[in-house]
Amino acid sequence: MGEHVGLNRAGRRALERKRGRSAKRVTMGSGAVLALGSSLVGGALPAGAGLGCGDQSSFVVNTAVDEVVCDGVTSLREAAAFANNQAGADTITFALPPGGSTVDVSNTLVGEGNADIDLSGDVTIVGPGITASAAGGPANRIFDTESNSIDVTIVGMTLTGGVAFGNDFNGGPEGNGGAIRANSASLVLDGVTILDNDATNRGGGIFVGGDGELRVTNSTISGNEASYGGGIFVGGYLSPNGASAAAIPDTGGVVIDRSTITGNTASESFGKYNDGTGGGMSVYYTHLIMENSTVSGNTAEADAGGLFLYDVSRGYDAIDTVFESEIRHSTIEGNIVEISVRDQAAQFFTGTGGVLIAGTDTDINLENSIFSGSIFAQQQAPQNAATYGSAPWDVYVDVYFYDNNNYTAYYGSVDGVYSLITSFDESYDDFNPDAATQALFGQDPRLAPLAQAGPTASHRPQPGSPAINAGDPTFTPPPDTDQTGGPRVNEGRIDIGSVESRPAFGPTPDPDPCFNAPEDGFTDVPGEGAPAGSGATPNVHEFAVDCITFLGFTIGQPEGIGGRQYGPERDVSRAQMASYLTRLITRSGVTLNPAPPDAFDDPATIHDLQINQLALAGIVQGRAPRTYSPLESVTRAEMATFLFRTYQFITGAPLPAGPDAFPDDNGNTHEASINALALANIAEGKVNGTYAPGEDVRRDQMASFLTRFVQRLAQDDDFPVND
Repeated sequence: MGEHVGLNRAGRRALERKRGRSAKRVTMGSGAVLALGSSLVGGALPAGAGLGCGDQSSFVVNTAVDEVVCDGVTSLREAAAFANNQAGADTITFALPPGGSTVDVSNTLVGEGNADIDLSGDVTIVGPGITASAAGGPANRIFDTESNSIDVTIVGMTLTGGVAFGNDFNGGPEGNGGAIRANSASLVLDGVTILDNDATNRGGGIFVGGDGELRVTNSTISGNEASYGGGIFVGGYLSPNGASAAAIPDTGGVVIDRSTITGNTASESFGKYNDGTGGGMSVYYTHLIMENSTVSGNTAEADAGGLFLYDVSRGYDAIDTVFESEIRHSTIEGNIVEISVRDQAAQFFTGTGGVLIAGTDTDINLENSIFSGSIFAQQQAPQNAATYGSAPWDVYVDVYFYDNNNYTAYYGSVDGVYSLITSFDESYDDFNPDAATQALFGQDPRLAPLAQAGPTASHRPQPGSPAINAGDPTFTPPPDTDQTGGPRVNEGRIDIGSVESRPAFGPTPDPDPCFNAPEDGFTDVPGEGAPAGSGATPNVHEFAVDCITFLGFTIGQPEGIGGRQYGPERDVSRAQMASYLTRLITRSGVTLNPAPPDAFDDPATIHDLQINQLALAGIVQGRAPRTYSPLESVTRAEMATFLFRTYQFITGAPLPAGPDAFPDDNGNTHEASINALALANIAEGKVNGTYAPGEDVRRDQMASFLTRFVQRLAQDDDFPVND
């Protein structure tokens, strides 16, 4: 196969990773050989395979190997082929042996672009905790519905390592959808992670075209790359030169619900001016409904680091259908546009880090949502300064309305009801005046960094955020919950954005156990009130540190490191953890044995009484017989089990079991505790959606664990509040 001239950086990197691997022959039993290019590679049974090739009535995947071998087990590729051959809707499930949670779909039987798994009939694939990985083989996407009008539902899986490439200027359909290409299909993703996939054209993670539909719920789209729609592209086939309006069918719409789109990239390719559009998502010729969702940290190299909403294409006047799009109860934060001009033709450029809205006769509703923190970066000066003039870029950071290069003006109306928009295109004069009086402009929402909370990651408003209690005062559900799964209203009035300001595991206790906590706390844990010019960066755990200080869980010395310092970045030792928990238990009103037997043979510490009390209560165990290892750091996994057992000791009942919340704790001894705490929103994950169970707990992180824990106890009437 020749060089792929013109591939974007993502495509080039992906192909370089995958080249140099020899194709393999896969036996079909009795010495038969499945020829390269056989149709089962894509998802249909090879001619003459008959019923002898596996159990074609079974859709249970019980091998992680990407094979088409008559050996009595079923691979994902085989299950898809069997389902395609059956009439009616089918369901594929998994029964993998321990340690087999990653399913190989990198089929090396054929060359690049020929080994995706075809889906030709209605199918549901249910795989909680299962990762389907195409990494390590030729460049191929993972699933392809081709042009079938079918219903496809995927539940609980992670799809990673897919690559779709096409090396002409338009990319062609082969360059669409790194993980999934769904032409004309109805695609539903529930609890799915689309991670680190690439497409040289559209939809690094997901492409939906034709009259297809997309619904994404409780899912994460992260680390994907394409020229258009780094994470997601929804729309018909777009000819960039505007040659044919007839080639663009209407699409069926896209719904993003309680999901996060983060860390995706729309990168330049071919040196053309209109690549690198929609880092997080591009939606063309259809309506978007986004609710309780977060779009954060995405990058584009031309237009719209976050969302590109293009309802009517440039230069076409044959399509005049009006689609209403809504972004409600969502947060669009910290997206980036980096413009690099190489094309010599005279061309007007525009870029926005956040949301770019283009089209004619289009109504956009921005409701109870945050648009902030977007970044514009100019990578290089244009090559033809005389053509471009002194100011070739027209940039509005968070929300911008594009007039389509003056082919058609933007004539729609925009409502920004009770939204917070830090930077807005003030040249646009059709913003609903009533809505404008209800929106907050030019304010910093004071959001915490992106962190896992519930099934997905989000930005929680910090204390003092203008988004708190600033949403629509007349709001009534639905939605009943915010993005984390907690109640949509915590303190009497809805907050602006995707999540409420407090940990959303129930109504904030009234009064809150931390209600009277002082705001100054320790001097090395600065909050929003840090003196101007001090250079201090607010610590997102400051409120929690103040709370546990107020409740008496920490007293500065000897746990502090001098004066009123807390040592937020220091690890928590297993001995210190015992003292924190015994103070919490005592503060809850439950009595510990004052004279417990000695449970361990470690050298003495000042925390021995507390360690032995917790051992007698069944809350702590040693790392080896009679060995507690008090000076070693407590891990995030151990912390979860300590808190899980403490909750049961105080309340007499365990926390409810939770679904699999994180991909990196499967099989871990503490997994059940982690999942239960995640369901209760006591445990939160990292920005990338992992939990990092083996990572040591820092003292400021521990404060947040304990604060959320006592608030949960207060909700259950098992912790006193301000008495």
